[in-house]
Amino acid sequence: MKSLNENRLNELRRHLEKSGTESAFLPELLDHLACEAEERLWEGDPFELVLQDLVQEADPLVLTHLQIERKHWLASDASLTDIVFENRNQLYGAYVLRREYPGHVMIATLLGLMLFWVICLLPALCHYFFA
Repeated sequence: MKSLNENRLNELRRHLEKSGTESAFLPELLDHLACEAEERLWEGDPFELVLQDLVQEADPLVLTHLQIERKHWLASDASLTDIVFENRNQLYGAYVLRREYPGHVMIATLLGLMLFWVICLLPALCHYFFA
């Protein structure tokens, strides 16, 4: 049975690093390529041929395109606050205030509505209890 040992994984990792793959994307991509290599090895292909095919399929242009798509996908999941504060100091307070702002607006809205209804119902309650 053929499988990926540490040396073979390191060959795939070196190719990805040489191609300029970002360190945050490297484990995910390495896992995908390792699964693909395992599958081909199980089919009986020699590792050298598998590695050559994977290197051709995962050329630097394709990897760059994948990294850009991944960033766009992650950005769509990120909030506007996360996008604005990317590569900025998130510890001085403005980031926390902007991140918690929707919750503060919700609480203020609910308290404002409750106060409005209490003021509107106050004459009826006074009439009911004191008349």
